[in-house]
Amino acid sequence: MTSFRLAIIDDYQQVASDYAPWDSLLDDGVKVSVFSAPFVSEEQAVAALAPFDIIVAMRERTRFPRRVLESLTNLKLLVTTGMANAAIDLEAASERGILVCGTGGSPAAAPEMTWALLLAFARNLVVEENSLRAGDWQTAVGFELEGKTLGIVGLGKIGKRIAGYAKAFGMDVLAWSQNLTAEKAAAQAVRLVSKDELFRQADILTIHLVLSPRTRGLVRRIDLLPECPRAPQQCQGGLRITRGKPNVPTCMGCKRRHVRGLYCGCVVFQLSQRRGRAVDDSGGQRDLDLGSQQQGLSGRIPALG
Repeated sequence: MTSFRLAIIDDYQQVASDYAPWDSLLDDGVKVSVFSAPFVSEEQAVAALAPFDIIVAMRERTRFPRRVLESLTNLKLLVTTGMANAAIDLEAASERGILVCGTGGSPAAAPEMTWALLLAFARNLVVEENSLRAGDWQTAVGFELEGKTLGIVGLGKIGKRIAGYAKAFGMDVLAWSQNLTAEKAAAQAVRLVSKDELFRQADILTIHLVLSPRTRGLVRRIDLLPECPRAPQQCQGGLRITRGKPNVPTCMGCKRRHVRGLYCGCVVFQLSQRRGRAVDDSGGQRDLDLGSQQQGLSGRIPALG
């Protein structure tokens, strides 16, 4: 006899069944349902998940703010992959008696993905692969990492691994964060510099910080465009990204390319509530209502604050 209903949500890769013996829970009276498609709204999520006692969330793909948790009156247990999930209102869950817990994770996953993106960027792999499949051959020349300078913002668990990878590739490594000390940097064979110096010297910049009120908006337009001949307030257009060529953003204020590439393939950013502007290949522009929710970026960079 079924006593509990369990929902695994956002399994859009359809791999959850390979990672645990979910069917064995039926012997304990737990019926498992899997949702592969994402919920398009909070209302749809509430309607689909209302009957369930247990929800297993895949990372932060679905948000659980107070209003959603208050609507899930049957929910008793909310499990998230990983030990931290900013999409869950823990205070609201506690008030409603909903137990929230997490799973273990691999400390190597995020650093390895970061390094894969960095190598793909250096060698222009995505564009070159698409070009090869279209019948062309070697449309551009990449660059070597050896001898380049890597700037790391945030020398925590991920940042330390990235520093190790960079050293193995023969790179000079700089680091900065609000709490980083020279002693901690030296322990990783990394040189502590100021934020301004990091942005001036780094050939490649990688950011590994937890989103918080203190870190939101930490990277400003002037940090990425320090040599713009116009005053910062005159370059209000953000960066132009050529479709299919995410490695050549151009300042829309002075039309110069100060930054060779911005690669945000797997990173989720919290964007402040404002409007941005995007430019397509034909030069046409459109406004983007960026809202205040978390949004994933992949090859598109809105106006920087």
